[in-house]
Amino acid sequence: MKKFLSLIVVGMLILSVMAGCATDKVSNEENNDVVVNQSDENQVADEKVEESENKDNISNKEESESKPQESVKPENNTDKKEEEKNITLSEVVKEMIKVIPKDEHTLEEIPEELYKDVYGVNSADFKDVKIYGTMISVKANEIIVIKAENSKELDKAVSVLNQRKDTVYKTWEQYLPDQFEMVKKGVIKTNGNYAALIISPEVDKVANKFIELTK
Repeated sequence: MKKFLSLIVVGMLILSVMAGCATDKVSNEENNDVVVNQSDENQVADEKVEESENKDNISNKEESESKPQESVKPENNTDKKEEEKNITLSEVVKEMIKVIPKDEHTLEEIPEELYKDVYGVNSADFKDVKIYGTMISVKANEIIVIKAENSKELDKAVSVLNQRKDTVYKTWEQYLPDQFEMVKKGVIKTNGNYAALIISPEVDKVANKFIELTK
């Protein structure tokens, strides 16, 4: 009888151990399924994020391609240069006169109606003309600046200024030697489309100022 009971107890123990192993196996399988499922979910999530990023990139690219590119206009250096020397002929002559000490000249602007008859310069032949001279006959100071429209007009301007210089020369040849010396040193200068007759005690300074202002 005791032997029989012992066998029953041993059998129950074996069954208990087997049941425990089966439970652990099921638990491990369930855990593995959870891990696998989580891995699959993470992979799906990553794929969705990647797909979303690709859509954003494609959208941005399409938007960039469809948006008209703003054209960058090159700087117009020619216009800049024109703006820098946008100075009137009257201002040019006034700046030239400023380099002459005030006590060395009596220069004043000559009325345009006197240009042709007194100075031999027809303003209608040129783009612009300014004449500064003296109404006092004891001074030979004179500045004439002509702006030409083209090279043909410039050649004509030089010719007119040479004729005017000859006239002044003859006028002062027998009258006031110091003023005659100044007339002999008078110069005709050209720069670009500008031409100038300069008779002044500071002839070199005035000529340099003329070149500077008409660059």
